[in-house]
This record gives sequence, structure tokens and C-alpha cells, in this order.
Amino acid sequence: MIAKALNGRRAAGSGYLCHCPVASHGRRRGDRNPSLLVRDGDFRLIVVHCFSGCKTTDIFDEFRRRKLIPDLATSSESRKHNGTDPGGSTPRIAAIYDYTDEGGKLLFQVLRHQPKAFKQRRPDGRGGWIWDLKQTRRVLYRLPELIEAASAEQCIFVVEGEKDSDSLRKLNIPATTCPGGANKWLPEYSDCLRGCHVVLIPDNDDTGRAHMDKVAASLRGIADSIRILRLPGLPSAGDVSDWLADGGSAEALWQIVDATAQWAPSEVDRPKESSGLVTVCAALIVPERISWLWRGRLARGKRETYLPCRRTRHRQKSTRHSYRGGGNDRWRVAVRRR
Repeated sequence: MIAKALNGRRAAGSGYLCHCPVASHGRRRGDRNPSLLVRDGDFRLIVVHCFSGCKTTDIFDEFRRRKLIPDLATSSESRKHNGTDPGGSTPRIAAIYDYTDEGGKLLFQVLRHQPKAFKQRRPDGRGGWIWDLKQTRRVLYRLPELIEAASAEQCIFVVEGEKDSDSLRKLNIPATTCPGGANKWLPEYSDCLRGCHVVLIPDNDDTGRAHMDKVAASLRGIADSIRILRLPGLPSAGDVSDWLADGGSAEALWQIVDATAQWAPSEVDRPKESSGLVTVCAALIVPERISWLWRGRLARGKRETYLPCRRTRHRQKSTRHSYRGGGNDRWRVAVRRR
């Protein structure tokens, strides 16, 4: 069907040579000579290759625009932001989650596939997608709403996954998560929650609990209060979405929050008391003005200053002896043997 729509002809071997539909092909002059190879791949997938170098994502976007391939997104939001896997296949997208900056500008997206799998992509600035993040700024999910909730002094929930965050948002509960899931919390995320009352809801498994323990440790001294909830009746690896699906409600959730004590670090997490030696980065030391006992030669100490004598191997202890002479205070140094 695609080959027929693009006036394709049988190529040597398997596949068809067609006119590439990408608008920017041939410096926007179009594909005068067929240069797009279209063939059937394994697992009923379509494989395409443009010999002029057009991107696979742009080719499939054009296929979708011309309705040559079906849109498999399951929601209107997914259909709005649908994209193409750079491997050449059309993914089965279950949901798309937008990550934006403080002003609502799209930074990147997380795609949830069915069966369960996740991919990330970022805009390329030309209407297409780049399927990696690399140096893209990482932010918390629903950041503008998070900032608004923090300014209103609302309690903010941190969960493990965008699906859980959306489940709580439907109950008018401010919730967020970090991209990548468990063990992907970055220190800069904690600054967004400075001065907030934070409630952490881990998934019911060892990985989820360890993840939220790390988040709590990162928020220590930054958030006004931290609570880690243990939802009753959760199955193994269950999450807050499962708990809500089993009959949980916003009222019941707030009751659990009120009954949960504030988080405190365990003895293992507590910093050890200093043994007297303190390691300080030299770049962080603020220089102090020198108070001289003998300018250019002997600095005045805070108590008693011991400095090596220049002409002997003894150490000299500076002691103050002032006397009048010539209208100025004079100083003399007494040398004490070790």
C-alpha cells in the first residue's frame, strides 16, 4: 500500500524503490528520482531507507501524516505527540509524559509502551525527535504545577513513576516523580522541594523502599518535613495506583499521612562525629587579613605563635613586651628552647 501510494517500483531483491515523501528531501526540491527503499521486515514491521540521507523519523512522520500507517497511540494526548522509533518500527504507545521547564517549555518526553517498556526522546527543533537525552536538562515531572503547589504551601507527594503521579493528580493531590524511575534521583531535584512538606510513597519492593530512603536523605535539611508512607494491603511490587484501584481514596490517604510520623535518619545514615580533623577544599577557604607582630617577619597568633627561628633550629615563642622608646611601641621576641 505504501509503495503504491508513493509510485514505487520493484527494486532488485526484496522491496520497492519509491519517491521519498519528506519535504526537505533534495534541498526541498523533492525526490525526482526514486531513492526511498521500502520493504517488509521481521515481525510484520516496515523497514525504510532513504539513499539521500533523510531521517527515518521524518519518513514515518510523513507516512503518518498521509495516513499510510495507523496511529497506535491509545489516547488523544498520545496521538497528539506520537513519534517513531529510530529502529524503523512504529511502537505501541500506551502513554506519553511531558517534562517541561518552569515556564512550560517542553524539554523531553517519556513514552510508556505496551507491553511495559519506556523510552525517552527530545525535540530536534524541526518538528521531529531525537531518541536520547544526553545533555538535556533533567527536571521533576509536572514542574510548573509543583512550583505552584509549593508557593501555596501544599503538601507534595513524591512517587515512583509518572503513572502514579497522574493517578494522584486526578484526586487534586500535587505529586511528582523523577525521570528514569528508582535510583535516578539527582541532588538538584531536592532544591525544587525546599521548604515544602513532602510525602514519599515507595513501591512495595526492596528497590522502591531503598529509592525513597535515598530521596529522604537527599531532602534532609531542605524540606520542612518528610514522611514515608506504607500503604496497607499492597501486593508485592504494588504501587499507589494499585492501592487506589483496590478502593483507596484521597480521604484514606490523608488519614495515613496524618498517622505517619516524620522521617528520621537511621543510625547508619547519621553522619559520624568529627575526630578533630576536618577536610576542607582549599578553594573554599576565605583568606584573612594578617595581623603582624613584626611586619613581614612574624605574624601575631590567636594565642601563642610558634614559628621556626631563622638562624637557629629552636622554635621562638612570641611574647609581648612593650616599652616606650622613640615615641613608638616596640616589640622584642624571647626564644624558648624545646
